[in-house]
Amino acid sequence: MKDKRDEKERSYQRFDTTLKFQYNPEFKYLVICLQDQNDSVSSVIGLDNIELCTSEVPLNTYSEQYGKLGIYPNPSTGHFIIEMQQAAKSGSKFRIMDLNGRMIIEKQTVIGNQNQNIDASSLASGFYFLQFISEGKIIAVEKLMKQ
Repeated sequence: MKDKRDEKERSYQRFDTTLKFQYNPEFKYLVICLQDQNDSVSSVIGLDNIELCTSEVPLNTYSEQYGKLGIYPNPSTGHFIIEMQQAAKSGSKFRIMDLNGRMIIEKQTVIGNQNQNIDASSLASGFYFLQFISEGKIIAVEKLMKQ
């Protein structure tokens, strides 16, 4: 694929290419070489000691038993109302996770209520995940935005 665009004396080209290499688990670095079309200007970026992190937090899931969670308002300055399809059971809770999968807030649900309040005003602005947990299992995961 080739893509070219000109904007006020600036242009770029994108080329897809295949990179062949032999995998070696001992290597933990990446080198990126950037050159202009005439090879007259180049930049090299080297990244060393790369570690890839993954998270087991899915972006959106929900259980058919509980249904999808409603979150209002979203985005919010920190006070969220969580609307559930069923009343909360004993031992169920909410967790707010950051984008790295770290738990930031954990709150027990109010048993018997379908609407739950969560105060996240202490969080920095940004995106988070809200997990609903019941009987020790993650039942639903939704995105939150704190303004």
